[in-house]
Amino acid sequence: MEICLQEGLSCNTVAEGLGVPSSSLDRWVRQARIDQGQAGTRDQGLLTSDERAELNRLRKEVDINTSRS
Repeated sequence: MEICLQEGLSCNTVAEGLGVPSSSLDRWVRQARIDQGQAGTRDQGLLTSDERAELNRLRKEVDINTSRS
């Protein structure tokens, strides 16, 4: 992922070298850009990894509280 971000290599080239699906590497690179505040136009408004983790935590908390009622 860092190779794509820092060296500007394409996800396809890096994925082929690493033996991973290019679609997976592309997702990881997109999420890294979102996390770093460098989201592209199509990714504006998407959650960072920290925001997603917080949302999941809050959903579990609501589920627990709802099931106790």
